[in-house]
Amino acid sequence: MLKALAERITNYLTTAHRRHPLARLLILLILILPLLVVTVVSYLITERELTASAFSRRQTIAHLAAVIVKEKLDRITDVGISLATRVRFRQLIEAKQWTEASELLADVPKDFPFIETAFLSDGQGTLKANVPELADTVDDNRAYRDWYRGVSRDWKPYVSEVYQRLAPPRANIVTIALPIRARDSATPAGILGLRIRLENFLDWIKDIQVGPSGYVYIVDRRGQLVAHPQFSPQGQITDFSAVPVVGKVLRGERGVEIHANAIEKDEQVSAYEPVAGYDWGVVATRPTATAFNLRRNTLNRLLLIYGVIIFLSAGLAAAILNNLTQRKKAEDELREKNAELERQSRRIVEANRLKSEFVANMSHELRTPLNAITGFSELMIDGKIGPISPEQTECLGDILSSSKHLLSLINDVLDLAKVEAGKMEFHSEPVSLTRLIGEVTETLPAISAEKRITVGAEVAPEVDRVVTDPAKLKQVLY
Repeated sequence: MLKALAERITNYLTTAHRRHPLARLLILLILILPLLVVTVVSYLITERELTASAFSRRQTIAHLAAVIVKEKLDRITDVGISLATRVRFRQLIEAKQWTEASELLADVPKDFPFIETAFLSDGQGTLKANVPELADTVDDNRAYRDWYRGVSRDWKPYVSEVYQRLAPPRANIVTIALPIRARDSATPAGILGLRIRLENFLDWIKDIQVGPSGYVYIVDRRGQLVAHPQFSPQGQITDFSAVPVVGKVLRGERGVEIHANAIEKDEQVSAYEPVAGYDWGVVATRPTATAFNLRRNTLNRLLLIYGVIIFLSAGLAAAILNNLTQRKKAEDELREKNAELERQSRRIVEANRLKSEFVANMSHELRTPLNAITGFSELMIDGKIGPISPEQTECLGDILSSSKHLLSLINDVLDLAKVEAGKMEFHSEPVSLTRLIGEVTETLPAISAEKRITVGAEVAPEVDRVVTDPAKLKQVLY
């Protein structure tokens, strides 16, 4: 029954396209349709995975930048706390001896270069001293400043938003304000302020690698730029709160998205991460034109490969269809010319022989560069070319293992070709079955673990030593 059905299908394929001009094209499409489906699905899956990978890298960079900024702010806050809690310093503040107290801070800008200046104010926000001295009006009240409103809210250390200092030389700064607590009073006797120029924040993030055309920037709690490689730290204070990702990071959200930045007039891929404990945010961004270069190049290569495969498959399908037609024609002519059938048969035999020789020759050609890869990998792992890191050693180990596995597959193909060509050689030698089987089972833990099975081998001592071809026996066991 199956034979009759196959015969009917063959007859239809060989005659349909002669009855209908479009039948040949339809048959070709049916034959390559599964490959087209596989191509589309593979493309979509690869695109999704590469996009997720790119997003993950952006998020990791943003998280790293947020951790760096938090660590720096924590350090400066700790410095300020240690200064504000010194016994002698607190005594002078309680006694309102501001000048004497400021003298204890004289070396702070020198010892901590990231602190530009320090200042003292009373509990109502009135400036009492600057270290070093500035052309500023001492005894002016600064209670309207964000640093005072923030520290006086619950009298805890507070990092201010970006603002411009009034005293010349004017500069864009951030102030870390710390309460100086009296011994027997819940109300602080004064406030210690540490001013930090925005250039310091830019220095903290400038070495973070984001990729070509990418960069990291920091915003304060109002969305103003604290540090941005494309904006001067001492230029006009820029408000980025209208940028969508900035609004989200200031709400404490984290993530990655593609968005249009109206300020920078560019479409960007941005990862955003809040700076824990400070209500600030960090954004790692890169133009979409360059952010997906790897994805675009990989997908283009994938399309090219699948395009070639589809083209070859279409050609093969056409060849198969044509071959079916020719076979039907040959069968029809068989009744008239037996001699033609015999010549056709010889051609098929010759084609099979040439195919076997081609496979054998190509297997040899493939092994030559693969042996070079294996050899150089072993030299690098052995340290004969130069020292390498443990991570590089691990990668080279993977390359060497994969190369040897691929070489084994090529050898299997070569052996098959030799069988078909009638040139199979068998090299017998004394072999330990225990050792040989052990080498095979060493390659199976990952596969057996995935399938939740245990692979074991036990060889009786009396049959351990045999005479056989070890390579052929391994092929049987694999």
